Amino acid sequence: MTARAVGAALGLAAAWAGLLACAGRGRAVAGCPVEPMSVAGFADALPLRVQMRLSGAKSASGLEAVASLESGELVVIGLGPFGMRLFMIRQPDGAPRVEERASPRLGPPPLWVFDALYRIFWIRAPGGSASPGWEHGGERVAEGYQDGRRWRRFARPGGGGEGVVIEYPGEAESGGGASITIRNPWCGYEGRVVALEGPGAVDGSRWESR
Repeated sequence: MTARAVGAALGLAAAWAGLLACAGRGRAVAGCPVEPMSVAGFADALPLRVQMRLSGAKSASGLEAVASLESGELVVIGLGPFGMRLFMIRQPDGAPRVEERASPRLGPPPLWVFDALYRIFWIRAPGGSASPGWEHGGERVAEGYQDGRRWRRFARPGGGGEGVVIEYPGEAESGGGASITIRNPWCGYEGRVVALEGPGAVDGSRWESR
């Protein structure tokens, strides 16, 4: 192999490694994913199993995500068709780490999944009691009901453009695979989530911040 060919091969390998690293981190913009919490704060909401379909500007894909506690760490596993493992995310009491990603071409970015699960199921008002609004990681969280459907919104002080909007199914829609919708322009995705096991699996509208 010539020196030029070796150099080209090394350059391609470095570029590919960089792409994988960026895909693993998933931090295309500041504040994505949402700031994680201590796992002890929502251990009662685990295990959790959901079906998700997330879409961005150029792609849309679905998967099943399973979240559980392993030796005090939050573990989120993404599963594709036939149970193929797409990725695993581990979060001790700190930043999430993406491990074992099969390929950036398979499934949505892992940290989109992490972000959606946190915002929909795990973020709670300080003190563990229901609240119409509170701060989380520099974002203002508000909750309420409209036309019998619960909603949750995240906004940033001083603007920051359109924030994150989540809508839970109403009483008439609950059960039978009713989906939760999320739109996160900060991370660049929107999606639908159906809880199969865990909080909201029977009636997503009854899942309250506790």
